[in-house]
Amino acid sequence: MSLAAPFRPILRDRTLMLAACLLVLFGAHAATIAPYVSSLAVKVFGLSDHAFSALLIAASLVAVATSVGFGILADQRANRRAIALMTVTALTLGTALMALAPATPAFVLAHALLLPISSAIFGQIFALARLAATTQPEADRPAVLSTLRALFRAALGRRAADLVGGVSGRDAAHRGLSGLPCAGACHAGADREALGRATAQPIGKTCPPASRSARR
Repeated sequence: MSLAAPFRPILRDRTLMLAACLLVLFGAHAATIAPYVSSLAVKVFGLSDHAFSALLIAASLVAVATSVGFGILADQRANRRAIALMTVTALTLGTALMALAPATPAFVLAHALLLPISSAIFGQIFALARLAATTQPEADRPAVLSTLRALFRAALGRRAADLVGGVSGRDAAHRGLSGLPCAGACHAGADREALGRATAQPIGKTCPPASRSARR
C-alpha cells in the first residue's frame, strides 16, 4: 500500500473530507490557544496559581461531562447536527469573547465553560467519520480512521511546537499547562531553554567542581 492510499477514500467521500477539514481546523485552533493559556492567566489576567489550577479542574470536569452527555444524547436521538451546532457555537463565543472583551471574567468564562463545552465536537467528528467509513471496504476502514487521527495530531502538534517558542516553556510546564493538549511541546520548549542556557555559558560555569574532577 502506498502512502497516498489512505487519503484516496477521504478525497473521494465528501463526508470524510468534511471530517478531515474539521479535525485539522479544530487541532489548529486548540494548538493556537493552548500555549498561551497559562501565561495569559497568570501574567495578564492576574490569576494566582491556585485560581488557575481551579480553572483547569473546572474545565476538565465540564469537558468530560459534556462529551459524555452529548455522546449519550446523540446516540439516543440520532441528532448530531444540533449537538455539533451547540459545540461550535460555544467555541465561537469563547473565542470571540476573548477577542472583543479581554478581561478576567471573560477569560474565566471562556476557559472554564465555553471552550471546554466545545471540546465535545471532537467525539462527534469521529463518530461522523466512523459512520462515513462504513461505506468503504472493510479492509480500508482502519487506515482511513488512522489517517484522520494523524491529520488532527499533525495540526495540533506542529502548530503547538511553532507557537510555544513565544512563551516560556518552563513557565508553561510548571504553571499547569501540562493538562492541555500541547503539553509535550511545552516540556520540549522547557528542555530547549535549559539546553540553550547551558550551551551559551562557558563550560567551566555550567559544570560544578565535583563533575569536572569526575570527568578527569
